[in-house]
Amino acid sequence: MSQPRRHNASLAPHRPHILVIGGAYGGLSTIVNLLNLSIGNKQLASPIQPPELNIKHDPQPVITLLDERDGLFHTMGSPLAHLSPTFAHEAWLPFSQLKLLSRGGVNILQGRALHINMSSNVAFYLDAKSGSQRQIAYDYLVVATGTKREFPIVPSALGKKLLSRGGVNILQGRALHINMSSNVAFYLDAKSGSQRQIAYDYLVVATGTKREFPIVPSALGKKVYLEDVGVFVAELERWDSISVTLSDGEEIVCGKAIYTTFKHQARTKFLPRDVVDENGFVKVRNTLQFAHPHHSSLSHFAIGDIAAWTGIKRAGNAFIMGQFTATNILKLILHAESQPQPNSPREGKEGEVELVCCPDMEPMMALNIGDNVVVYQFGRRVQWGEELKERVVGRGLGIDVCSEYLCLKDAACFL
Repeated sequence: MSQPRRHNASLAPHRPHILVIGGAYGGLSTIVNLLNLSIGNKQLASPIQPPELNIKHDPQPVITLLDERDGLFHTMGSPLAHLSPTFAHEAWLPFSQLKLLSRGGVNILQGRALHINMSSNVAFYLDAKSGSQRQIAYDYLVVATGTKREFPIVPSALGKKLLSRGGVNILQGRALHINMSSNVAFYLDAKSGSQRQIAYDYLVVATGTKREFPIVPSALGKKVYLEDVGVFVAELERWDSISVTLSDGEEIVCGKAIYTTFKHQARTKFLPRDVVDENGFVKVRNTLQFAHPHHSSLSHFAIGDIAAWTGIKRAGNAFIMGQFTATNILKLILHAESQPQPNSPREGKEGEVELVCCPDMEPMMALNIGDNVVVYQFGRRVQWGEELKERVVGRGLGIDVCSEYLCLKDAACFL
């Protein structure tokens, strides 16, 4: 079994190998920030910035990305992706088409992580193309596999080509109501018998459904109804239906029920059980390193939704955690290369190198509803309105905001 090489400044230059498992918001944030910082640039703009490194590492570390999918899916825009084939195509960005990754020399592997040997720093995975088990040695590991979300919260496909083959099953009847956060609505045209769609910021409600349904917190001081924010309420004929009974006994009749409240499960089954908590989330230090006492934990990081950290699990937090992790990994690399003996931080005592601490993440959430957005921030009053949508969420349920931070559409943003 191959062993990870120990980098030593007294020997020939060695390019440390950084393996990132998970290519969503947290994983890509780590990679983007590693590429940016290793060439001597300043920290990327961020709500919470780590201290500047002001270094240039030569040669650059080797970075490998391992992910089950063949690209990044914009999870925040999932409701819109289900509605619009055009947006679905935009929301799935194959890694092979991300110029930033190719220019940065990032190796892309499509496969599923099976097991991590922390003692030898070797990862085992199932290769998607060959179907065979393979292994890869690393010097530093970043786990950013996120949580498992069931369809239709996110697509079940692992490739963009498979996503394009999907469709919507229409139940027999005159109308079908699919509502995901007030963004998806379909109906069956009675004359043509063909499926029609209503723009994602409109909602079709069946006869008998309450019109006065509050959609924003009462803390705003008044009730706001769907019709007040431009959501059209239409009276439709009855159709073959099912009923859903709520905990208070109220019965809702609908054409199809879509469950979007599944309990998220951390994708950490491939990790040793002693590094995760009872719910499967990785126990981390404030440096985002594994909290396990094993000496190799110092070279293992967990970020994003799988980290047992403060705050609401959201994309913005994953971006910040990726930036702090990239900063700490480069600090560890520089420290290891400055040692006169072939020792690495994972073989020494904690505290040999001063790392940056990720701050606690205060609860924050922005919920897009039609043409409006509701914003909650801990310790502040709840805000809502159309003017906040462009500033906080933007087009495509945040796709432009995420793309800008990750430099996905501008490969020359810092390279």
